[in-house]
Amino acid sequence: MEIAMSDVPLTLFTTLASIGAGAFLVIFVAIATLKLTDAQMRKLDQLTIIPILFGVVGMICAFFHLANPGNAFQLLNTIGSTPMANEIMWFSIFMVVAAIYWICALAGVLKAPRGRLILSMITAILAVIAGIFMGLAYMVDTIQVWQTLWSPAQMVGALFFGGGMLGIWLVSMADNVAADTDVDNAHGRHGSHADAGDAGRGDASSIMASPTKAIVTLGAIVFVVSTIGIFIAGSGATSAMIDVAANAESLIAPMVISIILVAASMFCVYFGGRKGNPTTWYLIEVICAIIGTYLGRMVFYGMQISIGL
Repeated sequence: MEIAMSDVPLTLFTTLASIGAGAFLVIFVAIATLKLTDAQMRKLDQLTIIPILFGVVGMICAFFHLANPGNAFQLLNTIGSTPMANEIMWFSIFMVVAAIYWICALAGVLKAPRGRLILSMITAILAVIAGIFMGLAYMVDTIQVWQTLWSPAQMVGALFFGGGMLGIWLVSMADNVAADTDVDNAHGRHGSHADAGDAGRGDASSIMASPTKAIVTLGAIVFVVSTIGIFIAGSGATSAMIDVAANAESLIAPMVISIILVAASMFCVYFGGRKGNPTTWYLIEVICAIIGTYLGRMVFYGMQISIGL
């Protein structure tokens, strides 16, 4: 556990960055598959700042891991030659394109459906690429547990699962707020609740009937299996200086709680969203996903048993 706690900044970075990036997958799916009204699209554009902020805060956390934050600029000289530099490069490219998408959307530049679809697709693709390189950055020869496919798999799983959950909540928020606006407008025009109920509603509320269900389900499975795989690999590692058994035992609780929270998040999406206000259930699943992803990443960092130890 002490090993994991020493890497809290990186744990926060990979958690927040992957969730922020993954949300753009659902945003793309919503644009490609749902008939969003103008009001819903405007609200979704406004809410897109949330996953961008996840990425920004994540990058700030990463800087705190460096002995001197100014050393971050030295990574520019090693782009293409070191995994960490490639990770930062691809995530930075994604963040720039995501910011461009958000600014253009708010400015009304993306009124043409095809233009919005293409730019959102590019952003989503870059998000996945950034997630892959974030995982590959930890496949180093000196840490035997990380030198497996579990490293990039857990990172991509977190991106699909956590990011997908955040994206679902954003689309649901856009649906609710836009629908309320349409109801008020229709009620003012017609003075009738019956007319207001159907005013300008798109089908953002059916987000879970889209490929989003496959995204979050696949992500949850990959994330949980990878976390367990990393734990098993770390439990069987050898070290002359670290009590591997005691270290693994201290990480059992975070791993179990992480799995429970992932399951709770999936329950909220599949079943909770059918009752009451779906947005409230989706907010709960986002909170469970963030904490569950963070604890899963704690297990990952806690298993960094070097061959020199």
